[in-house]
Amino acid sequence: MVNKTLLLAAFLSSVGQLALADPVSYGSFRHIDEVPEALFLFDQINQSDSFDLRRALREHPVTLVVLGSAGGNLYEGLQIASILRDKGIGTYIPLGASCESSCANVFFGGSHRFVQGALGVHQFYYSGDTGESRESLGKATSTTQYTTSEIIGILNHFNTPPFVYERMFSTDDIYYFKDEEKPLLNLDADADDFQLSLASIDRLISRRPEVLKRPESTTAIDSVAGKSALPSQPARNPPEPVKLFENIDFFGQDLSAAGIRNVSLSECETICRNDPTCAAFSYVSATRWCWPKSAVENVSLSPGTISGVTDYTRVNAEALDRPFVELTGADLSGADLYPRGIRDLSLQGCREVCLREENCRAFSWVAKKRWCFPKYGLGVPRKMLGTISGLRK
Repeated sequence: MVNKTLLLAAFLSSVGQLALADPVSYGSFRHIDEVPEALFLFDQINQSDSFDLRRALREHPVTLVVLGSAGGNLYEGLQIASILRDKGIGTYIPLGASCESSCANVFFGGSHRFVQGALGVHQFYYSGDTGESRESLGKATSTTQYTTSEIIGILNHFNTPPFVYERMFSTDDIYYFKDEEKPLLNLDADADDFQLSLASIDRLISRRPEVLKRPESTTAIDSVAGKSALPSQPARNPPEPVKLFENIDFFGQDLSAAGIRNVSLSECETICRNDPTCAAFSYVSATRWCWPKSAVENVSLSPGTISGVTDYTRVNAEALDRPFVELTGADLSGADLYPRGIRDLSLQGCREVCLREENCRAFSWVAKKRWCFPKYGLGVPRKMLGTISGLRK
């Protein structure tokens, strides 16, 4: 009888171990089946992680990212943060985890935020080719893509408390927020669904504390340029000429939250060709502003904008055959079906609302506020940055 009991116990134990499937990796992100709504970011943040994040979001119903990374690529962290904010995804630093440098930017991008563990920030740095010298990003050369003021602008969009910048620029070392400061860093942490997700993570950690362990060799000072921040790339065949589309914008899917300023069209194309995560670009001629893209999901009219594709495998065919003629940076004033509009809708959601409404002939969508205005008429076109309008074919 004892032997049977021991065998049964061993069998149940082995079944339990099999149930704990290995995490699935998406770049530096990990997904664990026990908490399907969460991703874990404990590895160093590397270039192209934002592309891997999008892949994970397509495959799993993610509403929360659990953080414990030492940092890494500054630009990639800001891009990840922007994706999380756009998708309405929360961020959580559990007790026992430590999130520093670029990881902190990811934390501030969360639509809901809650920190219990360690959160550390420091100044932004530019690292040169040798990696031996550093200078403040505010003094960095034109090889960097952001200025300090632009980065602060992005963080302000995430409702980052102003005192964070005081801590960030007060020392060359990492500043870790004190326990009494942490509640000020949280955002909409009392939301019921968010609290349920946090409870699921805490239960997982109590059963499997190893999920908080960082992979080895993840200590990193954020770097924004230089060879040390970029993976080596395989040799390429001579590039084929890029077909350019005049007065066309590939709205969205930006690799950089602020674009790249003061470059020529040919430089914009070269930047995209040399970045394996770049599939296309849009270039605003009047302002010499380059917008590399991870994919093409939207095609719209935009006078003075020139776009090109370097990887057609990442062009959504549906974008070329939508039932709307769309315009970038334009609002159709008046003729609203709903005077107050419809809030918290994606661009695709706004399109679908208009298609469902028999009387809808057009729409305007305000990206920053996710605000949709279906129209019974064409309205009066006017320039408005950050707005997409569509005319039903």
